[in-house]
Amino acid sequence: METNTNSDLISLRAMFLILLDFDLENQSNSDHPFCFTYKALLKLNPDTDEYKYLLFNCLFGIIECMDMLKKTNFPEYEKWKVRLVKNTKSVGLYGDIYELYIHWSLGRKNISFLKSERPDFTINWKGLNVFIECGSAQFDFNKIPSEKEVFRKLKSVIRINFTSGYLNTSTALFIDITNLMFHLPGFDANILSRALSAVDLELKRNPSNTLNEPGAITFMNFELIKNSSNQKYACSVTGSFLNPNVDPNLKSFLEENFIGGVEKPIVIKPKFNH
Repeated sequence: METNTNSDLISLRAMFLILLDFDLENQSNSDHPFCFTYKALLKLNPDTDEYKYLLFNCLFGIIECMDMLKKTNFPEYEKWKVRLVKNTKSVGLYGDIYELYIHWSLGRKNISFLKSERPDFTINWKGLNVFIECGSAQFDFNKIPSEKEVFRKLKSVIRINFTSGYLNTSTALFIDITNLMFHLPGFDANILSRALSAVDLELKRNPSNTLNEPGAITFMNFELIKNSSNQKYACSVTGSFLNPNVDPNLKSFLEENFIGGVEKPIVIKPKFNH
């Protein structure tokens, strides 16, 4: 994919103004993560992976999602616009962006759903409701965690969700682990399964804990991926685990839309925080 710095950034700024009422060059917005990313692009060579990743994944990806919501008259469009602009914390914003991506993905697949809270999405699948709850495992971007800290962070995010009151076997827990994969290049599905087992064991040891296991837990990351025909910046499934007691309708929904029938991509070693 060829890029041209001037035309890319002119188009980007125009689309942020149109879709988010947000000016990337307005000094009053300088503390927003969108502006940090935009300023970084101004300094980078457009032929580098980092430039393309920041441009297409961290900024144009958001615009693509918002453009679809606006064109299809999703009632949540205005809510998302306010939410993205008001969230000036990098870690929190990328959690929002992940949830926005799932929102966009469901709409693109023409899946009937309602945006809700706890869980985040209520989906009508073959006449029955299934649910998605989104989570994100991240460190503040100025922190350089150790391998043990990465593992503890992963367990903490899983534990928080497992002890919530709104998960059940009809709910899929989706967790974005892009930031953790950046900090731990050797990250793989074995680490995910070890973390899940550790949390499950720790919670069951203490009878005072309330354990609410989801029907499935799927870990995703945003990265440059390659398959047999092209390369692109997208969200890919790093690992997915089904509960033996999963609601069959949820299992069907996930296999037909998120975790089945997709050519296994080659994931390039993560180089960026998000």
